[in-house]
Amino acid sequence: MIASENSIRLWADIQQDDGLWTVIPHVEAMQRPRSDHYDYVISSHKFGKSGRSETRQSGHIHIAGGQQARLGNLRIAIRNGDNCVVRVSVYNELILVGDLTVDLPQQPH
Repeated sequence: MIASENSIRLWADIQQDDGLWTVIPHVEAMQRPRSDHYDYVISSHKFGKSGRSETRQSGHIHIAGGQQARLGNLRIAIRNGDNCVVRVSVYNELILVGDLTVDLPQQPH
């Protein structure tokens, strides 16, 4: 899962252990940014047989051009009949510079 803008590269490592999914988003500043201060929001929307739930976490990081950072760690229990959409948004000086959406469970390729 990779999304990129001119100034950043955004991706997520995804792991599964039975019905427990772990999403670990990362960001890399591809060039010298206008500011080395980034804000991020990670949200999840789960729905299906087990009901509905939503989570949201946010934070900020400082990275210079060429540097990478991990944005967090989201663990989600997904049962048969459930679906979940995870969205990661990254902002630099209040401007959206990266957006990544991950659908769980992932379908085999």
